[in-house]
Amino acid sequence: MSLAQRNGSANGAQGTVSRGREPVHSAEHSAAQAELNELARELARGFGEKVEEYRKYGDLSLHEARQRAAENSPGRIDRALNAPPDEVSWFDLDALTRKDPALALQRWEQIKEAARNEIRSGYRAALTVQDDCGPWERARFAAVRAELMEAWKPCNAQEQLLVDQLAQWQVLLWRWQDALSTWTTHATFAPRQAKKGESYKTMRLSESEALERAAAMVERLHRLYLRTLKALQDLRKPSPLVAVRHAEQVNVGPIRITIDNLFLPTGSSKRSEPDDTQPADRLSGLAPH
Repeated sequence: MSLAQRNGSANGAQGTVSRGREPVHSAEHSAAQAELNELARELARGFGEKVEEYRKYGDLSLHEARQRAAENSPGRIDRALNAPPDEVSWFDLDALTRKDPALALQRWEQIKEAARNEIRSGYRAALTVQDDCGPWERARFAAVRAELMEAWKPCNAQEQLLVDQLAQWQVLLWRWQDALSTWTTHATFAPRQAKKGESYKTMRLSESEALERAAAMVERLHRLYLRTLKALQDLRKPSPLVAVRHAEQVNVGPIRITIDNLFLPTGSSKRSEPDDTQPADRLSGLAPH
């Protein structure tokens, strides 16, 4: 039974149980159901793509291609269960669904949890800026991120993602600063070599173009860093107090407050008369609707 069919059966059973009474629909249930529907569509698309692949490259008929794609070999099931989460395809999950829909849903939850851990650990942020796959580059990014995490101590996911962006911009800024330094050295070294009659390698860009490009990238990344920093600082700012200007009346719940009630001076009010109203009389003006 496919995941889509399983969902339909579950929905039908639920409808039978709840028949005769008002069904309860929560936001969590709706979101979970929507996710299952999207997952079923992705599995169907993965199966269809595999069928088309067998037809195109295996020279099979549509019926033969469908039979071939529906075969669940032990190796295919093992891959769906034990392959790294980022290497599991929709077709792998579809094959696992045909064997055991509950096991397929469990595997999908494992994949989602691995993706969340990738974000929380900073691994996903590091992948987008690493120059190579060496340990030193990864350790450099991890060091920058750890220092920023210690400085900001993000209290929610939004702040954590902004700290990740700060680490990314910082690493890229250093990289382009290195490039600017290298090209500056090359631009000053090459003419000296030419004066001595020695040969030297020229860049694909002229020295001035390379310098301008590197300087522009350094400036751009610095602006991005400051922009992200400001967004993080704005999140930490306390909420401003409520200020009401140019209002004759303000309603606070059942309480109606007017300028006359508060005895506040306005542009047209007279301030020369003393206020000899008793406190109880003043409070009587704060009348509910």
